[in-house]
Amino acid sequence: MLIGNRIIRGRPNPIYRPGSLRTLSMFFTIFMHSTVVYNRTIIPDEMLRYDSNYVHAEDFDLFRRIADRFPVHMIDEPLVAYRIHEHSVTSKHKRQMRRTHLSIVAENLARDALLDDSAVLEAIGAAVTGDAVARLADWVLALERAIAARPVEVRSAYEDGALCFFYFLYQLIADEEQPRLTHEFLTRTGKWGLIRRRERYGLLAATRAPWCSRISLAASRRVDRLARHLQSVPAATVLPEHGLT
Repeated sequence: MLIGNRIIRGRPNPIYRPGSLRTLSMFFTIFMHSTVVYNRTIIPDEMLRYDSNYVHAEDFDLFRRIADRFPVHMIDEPLVAYRIHEHSVTSKHKRQMRRTHLSIVAENLARDALLDDSAVLEAIGAAVTGDAVARLADWVLALERAIAARPVEVRSAYEDGALCFFYFLYQLIADEEQPRLTHEFLTRTGKWGLIRRRERYGLLAATRAPWCSRISLAASRRVDRLARHLQSVPAATVLPEHGLT
């Protein structure tokens, strides 16, 4: 990641195992767009088109269609510096991008017989309310039960994808800055152990003193920014052999 004029070191993600990318592509965008190379002699031209129905998440739709039909691979070599800034499409259109992301995941899971009711994801995308969070938490647990019934040889890829999607949902709720709702989501799903300790401490105060929780979470974000700064190296420095996740 390129923040300002500094590069943040990364590492290859271990979930990108051979044969896992098709399943992972159901849950999130598996590739960073500027890194992708296609074989145009294999992939038909009509497939290499954006669908305007998937606003601000067209690449997610494109990559899931390609991964569903053709072999795809990840190269563990840092070849691109991805700039993070407040004027990017991701930053400016985050809410719409997330709604489209939810829609694509719902389509993928329904096609794979892992989702009966897409209304749950539609509801949390429309508004993060107490009822929507409660229904979503129950849905997450139901998804995990369905995945547990999958054949053992494919189950781990589904579990990795579902875990990544859980973090997506957690961040969606946490960004509303209503600690009570984030607390409810983690409690109903039983996933307090999946978030960082300092986030747990901040959220555990939510039921008694929401203002204290907000202060704690704001401090956590400041610590994250400082950590990114300390981990960064000058942009002119050569990237390590393995870096980008």
